[in-house]
Amino acid sequence: MDNKPALFIKISSHSDRNILEAGKGLYDGIFLDASFSGLSDNTLGILKKKFIIEPKSYIFALDTKYVEDSTTGYPKESLFNMSKIYGSPISNLFNHRPINCQDFRNPNSISGLTRNVLEFQRVKLSRQELLFDDDYYDKYRDGPDEKLEKKLLFCLIPPYFFPNNHNNGIQGLNLQFVDLAMKEKKDDEKVFAVIPLNCSFFRNGNSIEKLCDDYLSIDPDGFFLFLNQFSERNASIEILRAIISMVKLLSSSKKPIFKLFGGYFSTLLSQIGLSGFTCGLGHGESRNIFAIYKGSPPQLYYVPFLHKNFLLKEVPTILRRFSEFECRCPECRDTDGLGFYDDEIRRKRHYLLARKEEIDRLSKFGLGKAVEDMESIFAKYKNRGLGIDYLERWSRVLS
Repeated sequence: MDNKPALFIKISSHSDRNILEAGKGLYDGIFLDASFSGLSDNTLGILKKKFIIEPKSYIFALDTKYVEDSTTGYPKESLFNMSKIYGSPISNLFNHRPINCQDFRNPNSISGLTRNVLEFQRVKLSRQELLFDDDYYDKYRDGPDEKLEKKLLFCLIPPYFFPNNHNNGIQGLNLQFVDLAMKEKKDDEKVFAVIPLNCSFFRNGNSIEKLCDDYLSIDPDGFFLFLNQFSERNASIEILRAIISMVKLLSSSKKPIFKLFGGYFSTLLSQIGLSGFTCGLGHGESRNIFAIYKGSPPQLYYVPFLHKNFLLKEVPTILRRFSEFECRCPECRDTDGLGFYDDEIRRKRHYLLARKEEIDRLSKFGLGKAVEDMESIFAKYKNRGLGIDYLERWSRVLS
C-alpha cells in the first residue's frame, strides 16, 4: 500500500536552501517560479533534486495592480526582464495593459512564446543573468552547467493564462501552447500541461469531463492542476468533489498528475490518483493570483494533529489547552518551553518533518485509516473553537 505522493518544495528565500540541504530525504524535488533568483546550478548540484520551473506566464494577463512591487509601485525588475525573454506580444504590452487572446491572432506569436518559455526553463538556473543585471546577483552565477540542469529538470511547462468570463478563448489558447510544446520538446524531455482554473469554474455549470477530454486529447506527458483561490480547508463539498472527479478523469491516462499548491488534502488525493503536489516550507498550500500582498506574511505554526496552520501567537494557548496536539518531531520535542516557536528556521524544519510524516503514515495505513482518524478528531474537538470543519468535509468526500 504505497502510493506515496511526490513532494516538491517551493523555495521562497535563500535560507530555505540550507533547510533543504539538511533534509534531503524529506522531499522529492524543488519548485521555483520563473522570477526567483535564489537557486543556482551550483546549489542544484549540492541538492541533487529534480526541479520544476513554473513559467508564471499568467502574470502578464493580470491588471498591473497585481504585479506592482508594494515598495516602488512598479513591477519588479525580474518581471520586466522576463517579458523581454518571452518576447512579443508580452514584451510590447507589459506594464501597458494585460495580454489577451486577441494579441495571439498571429500564429507566430503563439509558437514564439512557446519556444521562448520552454528555452528559458532549460537554461534559467545556469544563466541567472537573464533576469538580473545588477552586480549583487554575481554570487549566484557559478558558471553554466547546462548538462546538470538538463539532467535534473523534471519537466517543461508550456505558457498558460487563466480563463475568465470576459475571455472565453483562453483555454483554447492554452491547449495550443501545450500542443506546440509537445512538438518542440527535445530528446528525453517531458512536457506537463498546466490546467489553470478559477474556483468559479466549478460553480458555473462547466463540464469537467469536456475540459479533461480536451487536455487528454493532446496527450501531454503529465498534468499540473492550478486551482486559483482554492483553499483545501475552506472549500465546499461541491468543489472538493469536483477536484476528485478531475483527478480520476485525468488519471485514466496513466500519466502523472500533480497539484500546484497543496496540503494534507492533496496528500490524501494520492490514494485516488494524484502523483504529487507542491507547497512551501510552512506556507504555499494555496494561491490567489489576485491577492495584493503588503508587508510581511503572517507567522504560522503547523499543528500536524489537526493538519492545520495556526497563527504563531495562538500556538502557546492552544498547546496549553490541548497537550495532545504537541508535535514529537526532532525540532519540537525536548525543548525548554515554547520560545523556540519564534525561530522561523526551526518552524520550517518542523513543517517539512511533519509533512513527510503525514505522507509516510498515509502510505503505511491507507486512506481508510486516515478518514477514520479525521472523523474521530472532528467528533472529539468540533465544539472546541478550533475551526476544524474541513476534517468533516474531507472525510465525507473521501469515504
